[in-house]
Amino acid sequence: MKRRLLTLVSSVAVLLLFSMVVAAMPAEVDQWLQEVKLGPYAEEEIDWDEIYELAKAEGKVVIYTSSSRTISLQDEFEALYPGVELETYHLGTTGSIDKLYREQLSGIYNCDIIHASGYPFQLNVLAKDY
Repeated sequence: MKRRLLTLVSSVAVLLLFSMVVAAMPAEVDQWLQEVKLGPYAEEEIDWDEIYELAKAEGKVVIYTSSSRTISLQDEFEALYPGVELETYHLGTTGSIDKLYREQLSGIYNCDIIHASGYPFQLNVLAKDY
């Protein structure tokens, strides 16, 4: 029971933090969120077939990760989603955040998924200016 309550409280805290960050997003980020139907603009019903077709058109999914186990998912992922390459970078938490941050400062938006520990801290680091 305590574990469920802690999970619920943690989830609510992360959602509140995210909603505060989204509320202060620059106009171009808000416009992008609308275009790609993410964050507060996510649709209730997600058309996964459409998302798969868009992923095939893009050609790959890029993950920056702190876990070496993510790399082992490549064969299974590519078998499940033919036409979409899984490109993983095992960089550790600090390396993943640093690479994402430096790229975005340079206008490079290469990463689709960041998988690392310490999400509340990461949110503060990556969205500190919003």
